[in-house]
Amino acid sequence: MKIRASLFFLFLLIVPAAGRDIDLDRIYLNKSYPFYHQLLNYRLEAYRRSGARFIDRNTIFVHWLSANQLIYLKEFSSATVIYRYDLRKSSRREIGRLTGTVTTSSLTNNGRFLVCKILYLSRDSLPYQKLCIVNCASGKIQYRTSNFPFKDYSHSPSGSGIIQEGKRGFFQFYPSAGIHRLLLPRKKYISHLATLNPRILLLSPDRLKKLVIAGSGGSYRSLLLSGTGIKKIADISSSRETCWLNNEEIIYRTGYSGRYSVKINNIVTDKTITLIKNTLNSGIAVSRETGLISFLDNQVIAIYPYRKGVPVCTGLEGDDISFSPSASRFATLLYGKCFIVRHTTLLRRLPSVKSQVILLQGLYRKLQHSKKYHINSYSSEYCRKKIQSYSRCIHQ
Repeated sequence: MKIRASLFFLFLLIVPAAGRDIDLDRIYLNKSYPFYHQLLNYRLEAYRRSGARFIDRNTIFVHWLSANQLIYLKEFSSATVIYRYDLRKSSRREIGRLTGTVTTSSLTNNGRFLVCKILYLSRDSLPYQKLCIVNCASGKIQYRTSNFPFKDYSHSPSGSGIIQEGKRGFFQFYPSAGIHRLLLPRKKYISHLATLNPRILLLSPDRLKKLVIAGSGGSYRSLLLSGTGIKKIADISSSRETCWLNNEEIIYRTGYSGRYSVKINNIVTDKTITLIKNTLNSGIAVSRETGLISFLDNQVIAIYPYRKGVPVCTGLEGDDISFSPSASRFATLLYGKCFIVRHTTLLRRLPSVKSQVILLQGLYRKLQHSKKYHINSYSSEYCRKKIQSYSRCIHQ
């Protein structure tokens, strides 16, 4: 039984969960060192100086339902509670509770349904997983069987469709009607991707192009199917952090652990733009309607107005960035705390935020050479990366 329980917790470590913001300091540095709480306080002070609005703590995922409403998941010891939050009234309403460990969470493109992947431990201490679909208005919950602990679904470009692979190929499932529709027959892609699981289909906004990504962990293979034929895209390293910007371009993560890059690839011209290299985590988020892109520079949030400028370092650190419908605000998580940041206020207060960044950089310079606070052989390199990210922010 102990072995089986250990397998469950191993799943929790290897599942590439969106959200669940990771405290990188705890991976590389001894949290008993005297600077740990200073780092925490400087980061939280940066949010205060940015004019950010605090929503709640112990938050593991957050999404925008509308311009003034959020849906977020808060973790308790016995369950994960789903809340609907009204920003105008500063009030929340519980819409459902989930048991098990929620590893991924996303909204359908019309905002009607919340889709989660949940891990459970059976009575025999064997791990298993389910796909959970929550109606955001009524709180009604549907469960579907799932073969993988990893994310194995995507969303249709519009509406409430959920796309998953079945025995015959990729199907689109409509939760409100219970209808399945075949999108891509298995025979059209399986010969190229037979050895890798899970397989995920990403539809272009016009639904004419189909990007199939297969694999997990560090092993992926990608295939683009369109009217002009089949094309392989070699360097995608995450199905979760890949999406269409428009009908001709995709943004995706490439590289490997500790050395990720964020790229934009034009599938027509085959030209590639690299937004960042060698980051510890990428955290890609996109507002397709406004063209805003967000990614992480070693946990520091950068905002990129695509085709209109250069990336702007916010000076704030976090994860699970989510843009409001107009992209005038974004939600993010830090130490399990959920914040809302308004772009215009942040830019106006950026000099004050940068003063905290300077303090953070100074602490990491001390930690880089204090090996007694290092946990592993990568700790010094971690400090170096943080120092470089802060420098980019200070001197932009």
